[in-house]
Amino acid sequence: MLWNLNKALFTVNEIVITTFIAFFIWSQNSDLRLILIFSLAFFASVPIGSLLAGLIIGNISSKMSVILANIFQIVQLMLVVWLSKNLQLADILIIGAVGGLAEGLRNTSIMTIDVDKRVGNNIRYFSEDTFFSSIAKLIVPLTAGYIVTRLSSGYIALFYANIFVAILSITLTTFSKIPHLPSKYELKAIFTIPGTNPDKPALVKGTLLEGLTESISITILPIILLSFVGTVFNWSILNTALLLLMVLMSFIFKELLSSIGSKVAYNLTALFFAAASIFLVAQYNFIVIAVFLIAKSLMDLVKSVSYDSSVQEIIEEDRVQYKLHPEYQFLTDTFTSIGRILPIILLLLLNVQPDNSLVMRFLFLWIGIMPLITISVLGKTAIFTQEKEEEIKSIRNDDIPTLSGNPAGS
Repeated sequence: MLWNLNKALFTVNEIVITTFIAFFIWSQNSDLRLILIFSLAFFASVPIGSLLAGLIIGNISSKMSVILANIFQIVQLMLVVWLSKNLQLADILIIGAVGGLAEGLRNTSIMTIDVDKRVGNNIRYFSEDTFFSSIAKLIVPLTAGYIVTRLSSGYIALFYANIFVAILSITLTTFSKIPHLPSKYELKAIFTIPGTNPDKPALVKGTLLEGLTESISITILPIILLSFVGTVFNWSILNTALLLLMVLMSFIFKELLSSIGSKVAYNLTALFFAAASIFLVAQYNFIVIAVFLIAKSLMDLVKSVSYDSSVQEIIEEDRVQYKLHPEYQFLTDTFTSIGRILPIILLLLLNVQPDNSLVMRFLFLWIGIMPLITISVLGKTAIFTQEKEEEIKSIRNDDIPTLSGNPAGS
């Protein structure tokens, strides 16, 4: 129970260290280049945090990795508060890098600690996780938007509140029962391709392509929406409406989707999303963007269940994956970050700003088309082939140890 509550706090932290710090930087001088530089530093340091987490998990404990993630979170927020009156380029780089370290540590810790819940039951795990994280995302942006626009201290009050959340997370982690299985960190094994996993090349390509999609969605899309709706509070209302749709749909997914069904939904939703993005290219206005956002909300929901579970199922094809969970997280974080960084570098070179409607249309098209390309890569793996499903299940049901000491298939 404490651990589930802690994961909800992680969601709160994630929203603030990405979206609202970006909004704060934007409020200083409305320069998209600074947002891109912040994101560049953030994404580049995520794999470093993931690597650090793997070393800590193997040699000390998973609990220590979670605590360190929160410490980095606090450091990042304190830096923002201290430097808020005169943010320089170097300050933004440091703030982004520290936030990325926290994100990498947190991601690897969660995926390693939750391995027993996840292995062999990925669809249910990720659908439930999406449902509860959506509830947190439903509350936080609206509350944060109210704080920013209604309180005189604005963003600073929000950042102090999030420091309290990080301290609370450290406290909950200290009292949570988190199992630990000492292990040797094997970078050579994870970067041997294909090694013991025939679908590892597809995993690398899929995560790289997903990074190319997320780069624009995480970095630029919130700023574009903010420029359309005018204020952070208006943005939070729009965001809440979209998340209400996601919560409803996540409940449906939790109850109705089988493993194969989720993959079919992934394909159909990607087609719908691509069609919406093409329509947006022809008609660039807020009404069409609203339709696009509804399609994106559905795509995000399906992806959070189907894409994430597909990635984990590919990992589970590896007969020695039970001792390589932190390493696999580092592998996926590395190639996802590479995918996220490449478009940012291109946009920095082009000096793009939100008022350039031609480039914005191209970016929306990019966001819409990329999931189809990702599916085309992942669709070649064994997990998307029904006749190979029994073979994969036999791998998952091998009598292998997990963090709890029970067989993975039990």
